[in-house]
Amino acid sequence: MKLPDFKESIVKDPEMGEAVYNRMLKTAEGHPVVIRALKEGIFADQSGALSGMQAMVYTPLRAKLVGRELLKVIPTTKPAERFSRIKGGYVLENSGKVFRTGPKPDTPFDLVANRTQSSSQEWDQNTVEDMPWDLLTYESQELINDMAQKENTDVVTLFNGITATDLAGGAEVTITDNNPTWAEIITGLQKFKDQLPNVIALNLAEFLGLFKATEFISNLYGDPLKITMEFEARHAAMPTIKFIGSSAITKTLFVNTQRAGVMLLRQDVMTQPWVDQANFKYGVSARSRYGMGIFYPDSVVRGTH
Repeated sequence: MKLPDFKESIVKDPEMGEAVYNRMLKTAEGHPVVIRALKEGIFADQSGALSGMQAMVYTPLRAKLVGRELLKVIPTTKPAERFSRIKGGYVLENSGKVFRTGPKPDTPFDLVANRTQSSSQEWDQNTVEDMPWDLLTYESQELINDMAQKENTDVVTLFNGITATDLAGGAEVTITDNNPTWAEIITGLQKFKDQLPNVIALNLAEFLGLFKATEFISNLYGDPLKITMEFEARHAAMPTIKFIGSSAITKTLFVNTQRAGVMLLRQDVMTQPWVDQANFKYGVSARSRYGMGIFYPDSVVRGTH
């Protein structure tokens, strides 16, 4: 995925603009890590350093945001978007709780995109003055993991908040803990009506357990010698399905992502350096804002594990 132009993303944001970007440049001018990176020729100027910090965090973070594989991501610049379909839907409130929408399908519903997630990584002056850029990248893993965990938890909370009777098939399907069978996967697929999922997300233990199944060992659906955190299963009898393994998933999810629900992405993960001169503290922070909802729970099958 091509990284959006960092400056352009901020300047064109109606809630940020050029003034915010200029303040970030000013902060970067006095940030020891940026100063060191410029001296070492890693970046030509402060603007390049800001873009470098964004890439340093966003590129590895994007690979960890498995929740975005389960919802249709729709960028927006507005605090809310109106949807006409609300009957039997589920929405993640700003408080982090899931609520069920009303029973009338013809009543417009405004999905609010104002849930904010943020994280920060800080260092003292003695540490940061001698910190090379590569070490800064390594040290930022804590920030990256924290942001990924927060967003993924929100998505999983939303899916787990669907009442079982509203799921495709009207109930959860059995998935054997640590040892799912291909028969159980097929049973999950059979719960759908006039559609099939394009993503199946499993806890990492169940994901790896799939490779005990003959169908995978025989290389019919996947290559066990090329195990990654995701792979695509292709077979003439069914469409391509992406299998995802992540510790963020608590119950196996079969999802038709083209229909099930959306994530309104009001502000994608944005990084910026910060300086606390009074306490000799320096760091990098990250922030995002979004809203999410499931409007067609019958496009979701959920497993017992």
